[in-house]
Amino acid sequence: MQQLVNFSTYEVDLERFNNNWSEVQQFCSDEGLDGVELLYGTDPGDNIPPSDLVKTVHFPGWFGWTRTWTDPHSIPDNAEPAEIEYFFGAEDPKRLFSRFSSLLNIAHDLNTSYGVLHVSHVELDEVFTRQFRRKSHEILFAAASFVNAVAASYPGGEPPVPIAFENLWWPGLTYQSDEELQFFMDLLQFDNWIFLLDTGHLMNHLQVKTEQEGIKQVLSTLKRLSPRTRDRIRSIHLQCSTSGQYQKTYFHCPPPQGFEDLSYRERMAKLIHHIPHIDEHRPFSQKECRDIISLIEPDTLVHEFITGSRDELKEKIRKQKRAINF
Repeated sequence: MQQLVNFSTYEVDLERFNNNWSEVQQFCSDEGLDGVELLYGTDPGDNIPPSDLVKTVHFPGWFGWTRTWTDPHSIPDNAEPAEIEYFFGAEDPKRLFSRFSSLLNIAHDLNTSYGVLHVSHVELDEVFTRQFRRKSHEILFAAASFVNAVAASYPGGEPPVPIAFENLWWPGLTYQSDEELQFFMDLLQFDNWIFLLDTGHLMNHLQVKTEQEGIKQVLSTLKRLSPRTRDRIRSIHLQCSTSGQYQKTYFHCPPPQGFEDLSYRERMAKLIHHIPHIDEHRPFSQKECRDIISLIEPDTLVHEFITGSRDELKEKIRKQKRAINF
């Protein structure tokens, strides 16, 4: 099992390491890690990290990308460039197809083990209200249609790297229904894919309030999945999130007054305050989290944290590694 840490091409991460990939590489070596799972939003250009550092990649987390694929006419004519880029993923299905193919090609050029795709959809106001307009079945169908089309464009009908489908706590892939997962798997027309379990995202969906409760509920959820489904979970984003009380207190409510009249950036600014309180990305501290790893036996484990400094990242990696005893 390879162990990685999340990293990105964004300045907030690179400046901690003096914009020097060699320092990132040395940091991983010092912490007993095999490398990084690299998040990139666009073509990294000239700032390409060493291929022996990047083991997996994470594609952009476009909140509304399935809408672009299935209902492009719903994209407002006056949508801001940032909204097109970061929420919808592209201005139309053709451009979304091209953009995702380019990201897959970069992952292939970096010789990575997989590329992560969020299988979910949420409108910005729904982050507050939780009154979702689209059901998980609809999102799973749309996602399968999209990746099938992309895969079919490659030789042999297989993407150049495995696509790792990641769960969130919004409609789509949540691991709550094995029937829905079987439905999704049966729609896929290629074999170069895996499931990726994000433990914190699952804990967010379950709205747990303590780490102990979260571990128990994650294990219970996974044990209800069929062997066919569970065998496809080949990677874990290991992180702890116990935001149940926060969600109970601050969500399932109307968005701020005048929210829909704000610009995209202004609406996102309202969300940026809330989302880290839901998705905490803290290290596990209790050794029982090992049971999740033992049940899945993944090929890859990613220590995925939100941190404010290099020292904080080191501290969180070491804390979680003590918990899992690796």
